[in-house]
Amino acid sequence: MIADQRKTDRQDKEAAAWFTLLSDTEVENEDLEKFDAWLQRGDNRAAYHRIEEISELGRTLRDDPDLRAAAREALHRPRRVPAPRRTPWLRIGGGLALTGGLACATALLWAGPIKTFQTDVGQRDTVRLEDGSAVELNTDTTLRVRFSRGARRLELVKGQAFFDVAHDTARPFLVKAGQMEVRAVGTRFDVRHDGPGATVALAQGRVKVRQQDAGKTDWTLSPGQALALAPGATGAQPKAIDLAVQTGWLKNEIIFHDVALADAVKEMNRYERAKITLAPGVPAQSRVNGVFTPGEEEEFVAAVATSFGLQSRRRADGGMELQPRSGA
Repeated sequence: MIADQRKTDRQDKEAAAWFTLLSDTEVENEDLEKFDAWLQRGDNRAAYHRIEEISELGRTLRDDPDLRAAAREALHRPRRVPAPRRTPWLRIGGGLALTGGLACATALLWAGPIKTFQTDVGQRDTVRLEDGSAVELNTDTTLRVRFSRGARRLELVKGQAFFDVAHDTARPFLVKAGQMEVRAVGTRFDVRHDGPGATVALAQGRVKVRQQDAGKTDWTLSPGQALALAPGATGAQPKAIDLAVQTGWLKNEIIFHDVALADAVKEMNRYERAKITLAPGVPAQSRVNGVFTPGEEEEFVAAVATSFGLQSRRRADGGMELQPRSGA
C-alpha cells in the first residue's frame, strides 16, 4: 500500500511538472516527444488527466464570489508560523523547486481557462480571440482554446477552421488536430479534421507541421501548399493546391473540380442533417464540376440529375436519393 501511494505521488508530481511546462513555456519538439513518451508509461496518462481536472476545478472555484471573499479575509488574518517540517520537493527545469501541491497550484495560476467554441451542422461562426486572432468555424466544428503566458494552444476536436493569426513571436500559435500539430506565429491557414487524419492548407506566411506519432518527422509549408496526414504518416509531402477550392466555404461556396460524384455527395452532406444518398446503379465515380451553395441540396441534386441522367426521390427522413432514371 505504501509503495502504491509513493508511486501515485510520484506520478502526480511528474504530471504537475509537465502541466506547468506545457502551460507556461514555448515547448520544443524534443520536449513534446519526451512528454508523449512519458504519457505512454504505466498510469501516467491518468495522472495527467487528474492534474487537468484539478486545473479545471481551480478555474471554476477561482470565480466563486464566496471563495474570493474568504481568500481576502485570509490575507488579512494574522499568521501563525508553523513548526518546521520536512516536505517532499519537486525540482523543475532550471532549478525551481516546488512541492507537489505547490506545483499544482502554480500550474493552476499559469494556465489560462479552456474555452470551447462550437457550430452545429449547417452553421458557421467567427470567433475573435483575446490576442487579436480570428477564427472562422465551418459546419459541425468544435474548437478548444487555451492561452498562457508562453503559448497559444488550440485543439480542433472536429470539423474545419480557418485561422487568421495575430503576430506574436513570444507566444507561438499551436493548433492540434488529431495527431497533427501546426505551429505558427502570424499567418493564415485552414485546418480540416473530420476523421482519423487531418489536412492543413496555408494561405499566407509559413507554418511548421509535425505528426505527434511519427517520431521527429516534421514539415514546413509555403503559401499555396497543403499537407494531408493520416495517423503514423511519415512519407507525406506538401502539395500545391487551388486555395480557392480549399477555402471556398469562407465565401459560402463549395467548388468541385473533377471530383467523383460519391465524394461530392459526401461533401454536400457535411452541411445537412438530411443526407443525399446514391441508389445502386448510379455512376458514383462520374466526375462533377461546378460551384454550389452549402446547405442547398436541391440545387446540387437537380444539377447532378440533369448531368448524369438521374432522377431523385425524397425519403421519409427528409433526405434525397439519386436513382437511375426509369427506363434508362
